[in-house]
Amino acid sequence: MPTINLGNLKPKDLTAKKQQYQHIYQDKRWKRLRSAKIADKPICERCELEGRVTPATEVHHKIPFQKGRNAEEVEKLAFDWDNLMSVCTGCHKELDKMIRRGKSAFFLFYWVFLVVATSCRLAFPFPFFKI
Repeated sequence: MPTINLGNLKPKDLTAKKQQYQHIYQDKRWKRLRSAKIADKPICERCELEGRVTPATEVHHKIPFQKGRNAEEVEKLAFDWDNLMSVCTGCHKELDKMIRRGKSAFFLFYWVFLVVATSCRLAFPFPFFKI
């Protein structure tokens, strides 16, 4: 299971922001939740919407837990099952890039639309497009 290994890194090697949230990724609750999410959804959820079958190797927070305004919100976002999606490495990198560029709100809206359309068996005439 990929986690952030602090063994080779000295604290000064991490940015202050990463250090602040590092305890979440080392938490036993996160490790259990991550394993359970991948076991529940072993196929990349984003690739699946595009009609591809790719094994999920990572878990992505739809709303980054770093957006929490206080410790309670950070914990809630970090360990909320509904805030997670199983993804492959490539999709995870793309999603993180979108978040850094401020396009995550659009992606989430589109993703929810596709999930609803798929669950209702609606046909949609356009493929998932990249931003």
